[in-house]
Amino acid sequence: MNLHFTRSRRPPAEIYGREYRHTPILRILSLFMLMILLALASATAFFTYYRVTIAISQVQSIIILRSELGVDPINFELLEKVQAAWETKHATTTLSIARDPFQAAPAPSTSSTKSVN
Repeated sequence: MNLHFTRSRRPPAEIYGREYRHTPILRILSLFMLMILLALASATAFFTYYRVTIAISQVQSIIILRSELGVDPINFELLEKVQAAWETKHATTTLSIARDPFQAAPAPSTSSTKSVN
């Protein structure tokens, strides 16, 4: 039993005649070309849709950025105050430590508990 879908039980010359014996091959070729054309059309449609949506989103972001951009005025009086405070903060000398914080603390002389010795 022949399961090939382009051939029938009789040879093509008997079905179509001698001049039309290539009809099954041409049918397969036309289906293959139709699939290629459909793939190209879908790829073109996807490419166009993708590029149009990208262009629209870029235009929207440009419009939003242009509406938000602006020059903020600088308050020079406040700037001078902050710079003066910064200079005084970093210009002061650090205080010297009167005692070493890592030295052991003196033990208290009186205790309410008895010694263990």
